[in-house]
Amino acid sequence: NYSSPSPTLLYTTNTASSTNGYRFTGPGITATDNNPVFNLYRGFTYIFDNSSFHSTQPMEIRESNGGAAVTASTGIIKFIVPMVPSDTPLVYQSTATPGMVGTINII
Repeated sequence: NYSSPSPTLLYTTNTASSTNGYRFTGPGITATDNNPVFNLYRGFTYIFDNSSFHSTQPMEIRESNGGAAVTASTGIIKFIVPMVPSDTPLVYQSTATPGMVGTINII
């Protein structure tokens, strides 16, 4: 019984301020875009490294803008996208500045 590991992608915040929003570096992301839209694939693992800005702009993945948290607001979020279909996009959002929010589409 062998399960191949799922692909893992790393995104790191390079800016996180209430005036700029979150900016990330990582595959397919333009590092100067504020709060970019993420299209995440079912079964893939995504790591969001916000450790540099966690003390000032902690980030959570949530069900909706201001909604229930799907992940804890730790400096490094490991998110394995469930295989269960969902038409509802998620968001990533600062727990300190609710206006810092971006969309996560599940594909």
